[in-house]
Amino acid sequence: MRFFKEFNGFLFEFNSWGEYFKFLLGRLIGAIIAIGVIILILFFFYWYGQTH
Repeated sequence: MRFFKEFNGFLFEFNSWGEYFKFLLGRLIGAIIAIGVIILILFFFYWYGQTH
């Protein structure tokens, strides 16, 4: 079974539901990592502002 989904203007092709859920899981993990990096950068700037 082949189907297509559109994300942010890009068309992705999936051959199965498992491949689709793997793609969604990858996006979720990527978003969590990105938010974590942003929080770490904000904590660094807060710490740097307190010490200087």
